[in-house]
Amino acid sequence: PVVAPPPPPAPAIVAAPAPAPAQVERQIARLSQSSVEGVASQHRKALSKCEGTDELKGEISVRFEINAAGRVIKSQLSSTLKNPRVSGCILKSLQTWQFPKPPSGAAEGTYTMSYQ
Repeated sequence: PVVAPPPPPAPAIVAAPAPAPAQVERQIARLSQSSVEGVASQHRKALSKCEGTDELKGEISVRFEINAAGRVIKSQLSSTLKNPRVSGCILKSLQTWQFPKPPSGAAEGTYTMSYQ
């Protein structure tokens, strides 16, 4: 009997790689300084409590992002104060602030305090 060679293996089917998800660019509006100052003025008492009676020198700046509801969802602190308690307290306070709802659905702003 003549034995036929086995048929060649079927070609492997390899799925094409999934397309990379499209990068969605979020449009984040910039809060006006007057809007930030207006909200900050409603929190002067809490900020004064953070400062306490400590002699402060330097600057603290908090960059933050708010969501469509006007709530702070991200915040980043930079400070030249040599007082982490005060810096932390101010950051924690700012994270509770309520801003007007931004028309674009999200917005970012910066709040800076200077001490001489």
